[in-house]
Amino acid sequence: MLMGMATASDFRPATHDLVLVRGDTVELHFRFGVGEQTLGVWTLTEGADLSGVEFAAQIWDKSNTTKLADLTVDLDDQSDPETQGGFFVRGDAAVMADVPVGKHKWDLQATWPGGRVKTYLAGSATIKADYTRPVPP
Repeated sequence: MLMGMATASDFRPATHDLVLVRGDTVELHFRFGVGEQTLGVWTLTEGADLSGVEFAAQIWDKSNTTKLADLTVDLDDQSDPETQGGFFVRGDAAVMADVPVGKHKWDLQATWPGGRVKTYLAGSATIKADYTRPVPP
């Protein structure tokens, strides 16, 4: 590092806030990769190979003391250049039915082969009330 030069490193995850309905199935699709920006528009040029990466996604209460839900992460086909870098974050209806209405937190963390851990996404997870109930047969 050069003395006298201002430097900064920011390793915070990208903010991605969620607004969900209690009891609904959650399906979010993301794609990590390399891109370029032209005239303010970002375009993905190559997906990152996520083979061997293990993901964890969770919803926690606002005080970060109680885990409210474990979400699953399913990778797209990492051998296909069209889908490489893609993955779904999912929460089934039964899991989401137990998450209380209110403003909570969530994040997405990756563990790379070799043990490097990185939280890529984090934000609020606002759960709205659901109103419809299944009609008994």
